[in-house]
Amino acid sequence: MKRILLYLLYIYIHVCAGTTVLAQTDHFRHVSIDEGLAGDCVYRILKDSRGLTWVGTNRGVSLYDGQHVTSIPCDVRRSMNLVHDIVELPDGSIVAAMKAGLFEVKSERVKSEKLEFVACPLSIPVADARSLLVMGDTLLVGSADGLMMVQPGNNWYVQPLTLGNSRMARDNRIVDLCTDGKGGAWVISSSSLFHVDSNMQTQREEVDFGSVRDGLRCVCSVNGQVYIGTSWQGLLRYDPVQHTLNKVEEVQEGVVADLNADTEGHLFVALDGAGALELSPTQSPLPNRGGVGGGAIRHYSSATGLPTNGVYTFWREEKTGLSFFGFYRYGMAHSLYCNPTVETYHYGAFDSHEQHVRSFCIHYPWKAIGTREGLWLINEQDSDIRHFGHDEMGGSNVLSIAWFAGRFVVATFDGGLCYIDPYTSTRPPVASTLQRTVTRPDEAVLRKGNFTKVGVVDSSTGSLEAPLLMAISDRVIILNDSMHIKAQYDSRNSELSGAVLTDFIFDRTGKAWLSGTNGLALYDPANGVIQRTGFPDGFFNKEISMSFALDKHGDVLAVSENGLFRSSPDLSRWDSLDLADKLDVSTISFIAPQSEGYWVGTDRGLFLMDNLFERFRHIGLAEGLNSLFCNPQSCLIDSAGDFWFSTWGGVHKVKRRPTPAPSRRGRGEAGAQHTFDNYPEALPSFTGGVGGGSFPVFFPDIIVDGRHLPLSDCIRISTQTSKLSVGWNFGQESVEMDVMMLDYADGRGRYIEWSIDDEPIKVATERRPLRISGLWLGHHKLHIYRLGDLQAQTFTISVWPNAAFWFEVAFVLLLFISIPLLIGYQRRVMRARALRKRKRAIEMEVHAREAVERHIQEEKRQRQEAEEARRAAMYQRSRSSHEEYRRLLRELKRFMEDERPYRQADLRVADVARALHTTPNKLSQMLSQHAEVTFYDFINDYRIEEFKRRALDDKYTHLSTLAIAEKCGFKKTTFYSAFAKKEGCTPAEWLARQGKKR
Repeated sequence: MKRILLYLLYIYIHVCAGTTVLAQTDHFRHVSIDEGLAGDCVYRILKDSRGLTWVGTNRGVSLYDGQHVTSIPCDVRRSMNLVHDIVELPDGSIVAAMKAGLFEVKSERVKSEKLEFVACPLSIPVADARSLLVMGDTLLVGSADGLMMVQPGNNWYVQPLTLGNSRMARDNRIVDLCTDGKGGAWVISSSSLFHVDSNMQTQREEVDFGSVRDGLRCVCSVNGQVYIGTSWQGLLRYDPVQHTLNKVEEVQEGVVADLNADTEGHLFVALDGAGALELSPTQSPLPNRGGVGGGAIRHYSSATGLPTNGVYTFWREEKTGLSFFGFYRYGMAHSLYCNPTVETYHYGAFDSHEQHVRSFCIHYPWKAIGTREGLWLINEQDSDIRHFGHDEMGGSNVLSIAWFAGRFVVATFDGGLCYIDPYTSTRPPVASTLQRTVTRPDEAVLRKGNFTKVGVVDSSTGSLEAPLLMAISDRVIILNDSMHIKAQYDSRNSELSGAVLTDFIFDRTGKAWLSGTNGLALYDPANGVIQRTGFPDGFFNKEISMSFALDKHGDVLAVSENGLFRSSPDLSRWDSLDLADKLDVSTISFIAPQSEGYWVGTDRGLFLMDNLFERFRHIGLAEGLNSLFCNPQSCLIDSAGDFWFSTWGGVHKVKRRPTPAPSRRGRGEAGAQHTFDNYPEALPSFTGGVGGGSFPVFFPDIIVDGRHLPLSDCIRISTQTSKLSVGWNFGQESVEMDVMMLDYADGRGRYIEWSIDDEPIKVATERRPLRISGLWLGHHKLHIYRLGDLQAQTFTISVWPNAAFWFEVAFVLLLFISIPLLIGYQRRVMRARALRKRKRAIEMEVHAREAVERHIQEEKRQRQEAEEARRAAMYQRSRSSHEEYRRLLRELKRFMEDERPYRQADLRVADVARALHTTPNKLSQMLSQHAEVTFYDFINDYRIEEFKRRALDDKYTHLSTLAIAEKCGFKKTTFYSAFAKKEGCTPAEWLARQGKKR
């Protein structure tokens, strides 16, 4: 087996290293019974024409839309709802083949509005349906009773097609069906292969299966060849022209659970115990190896991300490249759709995806990438990769990198500054060279400081000596080109308070804007002054830990958790924008201007906004990002116009698009022709899927006026030809609609655009519903766009008066007519209400007094009875003998064992005394003095023993623990305490010790 896996890995690396699919083949979303799946064993997965996925399990069918799972009920015994196959009929109906027969999903509105599987009204019953195949208007059903030809409709006419000598013959136990690609079908029983042509004429193929007789499991046809999966002999290939049967080299042994194929000729093999295998039968087998080559493309297993190797079904959708897997005891999984927009940087042995990147700097031909574990220096021109760690640099957490005076200046948070000369770093790595490559500063303050950023001082004003470098931590340090300190500012010689500085930028006047944990400060290099005071009233100088950028007009942009701020360099004008609320994000990491707009990094991915900060495009997980959290300050635009930035999942690049984006017209306010001609053009078009078609919209939940619509209505309304009807009664009823795209991507951070009729476009996220209000009578068009799509998906919302509207109209008319009568009636009612209230108060006072009196009398009676019982007990105690006690105890035990009166929950001592022809006092006295037990403890002992006998009896397994206890005479309030008192443990713990589980 090890040699086979190594061989498959070799094939995968050399054959498919250059292939590109939209699905992320190394990331899977796992769906189990914990997420709502009906069963833990998945035998069949079907994606219907609407984009919804139906999952057949060992406990029924579930509906999956990429995020939510809904189990569809079926009124059959639990052991009979194992789903072998699912198909979609031409009219869109979903039919499942179960052990109990054929079932169709319906919405029975007479009973409820929920989806449920209902038995098809077959003219001939079909037992243990195993496989289904749609051929035109006919449904072929393979079952334990043979092959059935079914005509769906009101009566579901069934015509059996006998394949063997009789209905009971072994050849009539059909296990699988598949199309032959020519209008016919291939049919296998447990031991034979048959062909059914387009006229429903059957023919047995003369194939000698030899040792695999009774071991055939599944069949699939690819490029005219028939592939047959077996129970222990692996995968076979049958040539219907040459009538030859051979083993497929890649799967010569093991259990083949399922076979599927696509139109490109790829074969998908589910191996129960060995994962899943994708084959390309058109490729030639390797030389000098027996068998038939299947052209292995990829092997999926627990080593590649699957939760288990027990795969029951495996297939791939051609449009998106999504792979779906069904498992034994692990539910299902599928790869995530991805339409790559960004590239994660990697070169040679270095992959930034595997690094927690904090900063980077590009100076051709070098790329310096800082991480938590040191710095990587990469020269693609010389194919050189170097890593510098804590021992060389003095620190390993690299927060900032700058190119200055012919070297990289590296700022670490745990080891001060260091300088790396890339010209020496690309030479052969000898000890002396390494020492020259990394240089530590001489000054102690530079070697031990916790620096957060370094950058070149802007000398564009001509008043400064150049070049200079600024480094910030809890102070500001200016370095000359010899890397010596020229000036230093801290709380002793400036208005800095010692707080940590996080970012700085030089405006066009030459002043530096400094941000830190104590707010904003300004540094003027011309006079060496840093000030934190003197800002205008209402200015944003109190904002902490801001990130800076300059717009094309020279204004300073600053972003913080509270939004976006903009100011002129002389502080004469400023404004703000709640950018975090507009983008629905929690953290804004950076803002970077470019000619067409602004790049904005957040905790929900990367945004490209227009110059007015109105429209935007979004890059998230579905566009190729590995992590949504963008690192602060770490971004740049290279000489080619490509945008580089870093996240917690590596360094990424967005390529600039060379051609303008196409226009999208006709959206916006009524009568206006809004276009996207001025939309930022740095991103490729966001059209989903191969060929640019967008994915369908699905509404997993719709709330109309506070009422959740059933799933059946959500599915119906999600089709663009259906309408959502909303009742109207003197108010614009609110509508909330959860919206998601059926592309099965990682939808975290997904954005959509929507509008009603000709209203302005609004932006929403998939995690928040669309809230629509203000709808008046008539038809309304809801337009939904995926962010970047050029074509909308349109749905109709119809608003009509409901029954309450007409009732309210009649009520208002009646109210105006009857106002005088109503006023008089109201006064009479108020007087009568006051009288009734006074009467109730008097009655309640009388009842309270009577209750107190009854309570006093009851206490007096109880004290008298207790005194009489005490005296009688004393008298009986003196006259009774031990012999009488033993006799009475024997009679009591015999009575308990023969009659078992303890099963009565309200059994009293008087009832037992009456049955034994004695007095309650004497019986109680005997139990307390002779048996040294109370009456109820004595009764509960018998009840506990009865409970233990019944709990271990298999015929009571359908009852709960409390139900058995009640049948033994216990009450819910006393059972657990009595059991713990006698057994020293709870009933559940006692059952676990006996090997029973309830």
